[in-house]
Amino acid sequence: MAGMGRLCSGTGAGRSQDTAVQDSQKLDAVLAAVECIGDSLERARTSLEAKIDKVTSDLILLHADHRKLADKTGAIEARVDDLMPMTSRLKSEMGDVLRLPGNSPSPRQLFLRLAYSCFRRSLRLTGRVVPFTPALALLGTPRGPKIMSGSELHA
Repeated sequence: MAGMGRLCSGTGAGRSQDTAVQDSQKLDAVLAAVECIGDSLERARTSLEAKIDKVTSDLILLHADHRKLADKTGAIEARVDDLMPMTSRLKSEMGDVLRLPGNSPSPRQLFLRLAYSCFRRSLRLTGRVVPFTPALALLGTPRGPKIMSGSELHA
């Protein structure tokens, strides 16, 4: 009987040793899988941080562009506000031209006066000649229209 016990206990010890080896192999496989998952999570975190940094820098650039656009819009609005009185004055002057006493100006003279007025305003506003139309070369003079050369226009 004693021999039988040893045989049984020997077989039992062999089984628990096999089970321990299998359990150790399973734990090693699980540990390797966990490390693989950890590495994947680390790569994903690094990638996500890089994407967050990119989006943050894009937002900063977008905010700067928005500020520039807002500044330009403000400048345009201020310029429009500056031009409104001039537009009103131009309408008033056109009304005055149409109500000239005595001899009425011809439509050509009216156009030339308007072109000259636009020419003078563009020169005053921008500091340079702005060619609205080729007709701006025909400027009104006391003796009638005169074709001016380019050097006379820029003088």
